[in-house]
Formats: sequence, C-alpha cells, structure tokens
Amino acid sequence: MYLKFLSSVPALLINNILAAGDLHIGVEEKLNKSGINVSMAAEHLATRLLSAYALSNPRMLVLLGDIKDAIGYPDKQAYSSLQRFFYLTRSLQIKIARGNHDGHLDEILHRLSYEISVSREVIIGNVAFLHGNALPSKRAVLCNYLIEAHGHLALDISGSLRKVFVVANIGKGMHRRYAVFNKKIKLVLVPPLNPLILGNALNEDTRKHIPAFRSELFDFYSAKIYADKKLGSVSDFL
Repeated sequence: MYLKFLSSVPALLINNILAAGDLHIGVEEKLNKSGINVSMAAEHLATRLLSAYALSNPRMLVLLGDIKDAIGYPDKQAYSSLQRFFYLTRSLQIKIARGNHDGHLDEILHRLSYEISVSREVIIGNVAFLHGNALPSKRAVLCNYLIEAHGHLALDISGSLRKVFVVANIGKGMHRRYAVFNKKIKLVLVPPLNPLILGNALNEDTRKHIPAFRSELFDFYSAKIYADKKLGSVSDFL
C-alpha cells in the first residue's frame, strides 16, 4: 500500500488515486461581501488539482466532499464558479464522496452535462473514501484505510495555523458498533484543499466534531500528525 501526503497542495496519494477534500467553492463570496476581494478562486482550486494530478500521474481523482460551500442550492455566482471548476478539470477522471454541503450537487452536475459519480462513499479496492460527517458503512470498515476530510484540521504553532494530515488507529468503540471489521484499519484525515479555509486547531473540540473520533471508532489521542514530515501525536499538542 503506497501512501504519500502532498502537503503543498494539500492532497493525498494512495496507491494510484489522488484524494482531496473540502473545496468549498463559493466560500469566497462571504469574503467579498465583507470587503475582502477574492477573485478566480475556482480557477485556483482547479489549477492546484491539475498540478498535483500532473505530478503524481494517478488514474483517478476522488474528491472527499464539500465541493461547494452552500449547503442548499448555490446562488448564481457560486453556480458559475462550480461550472468553471468542472470545466477546467473536465479531462480528469473524477469520483465524489458526498459531503454535508453537497446538496443538489448531482442535479448541478447533470445540468452542466458532467457524468461524475456522487455517492456517500467511494470504495476502491481496500480503500474507502468518504467525507467524514457520518460514520462509515459496514462495508467501509472492512477496508485497510478510511480516507476522510470534514475536520479542516490544522495545528496551532505559535499562533499560526498549519494544515495537517492525521492518521489514527482503531479505537475501543469499533467493536461496540460493528460486528465485523478490519482490525488493522487506519483512518486518514485530509486537510481542506481551499486555501481560504485556514483550518481548525486540533483540540478536544476536534474529537467532538469528527464522528469517527467522537464515537471512539478510532483513537484520537494516539493519532499521528503529519505535514511534510511526522510532527508527533495529538496528545503531544493538547
């Protein structure tokens, strides 16, 4: 199993699949309305993914949900940004794990004439990709890896947030919820791709916010933190 963190993107390469999450296309509108001018955000996100795709040469891109920022149907400007993003990435083979912000995404893609699969989970071989706002299915916990986004994870270093990846081993809650599961399964959390989302500092609230930790399917405190290298365990920074 090949696993590589692309901290500069940020995204993850597992075997020959590129995974990234939390694009939140349209979040720039909130900044524009507050007087902070952000332009060409969709183009920037597409460029980041296209660059990572070219460098890693995967066979597929899996987007880990929250493609759009609006929970409901996007307004005209956000819809245009989504249209632009998918036009620029039209050459890539894409699958999407639906996030809690992705209401109507299937309908939008259909209207834009893009045949991109959107499902609760994307399971390829021994890897399950999901957004992370809900617990994995019985089928997903039989995999070797669960790849999730949703947490917007970052490490507070001297008052500055640094986006990080987190890898966790199985916790004591797994056997309470699932009769059968892979005892060696690992959870890998991917930080937000969108640079406008700085991230949420790892703390006790993180454990409560992420279902896989809140339910103790995976152990929060012993989880390992990575950026361009291993930084330590969660417990080292609490």
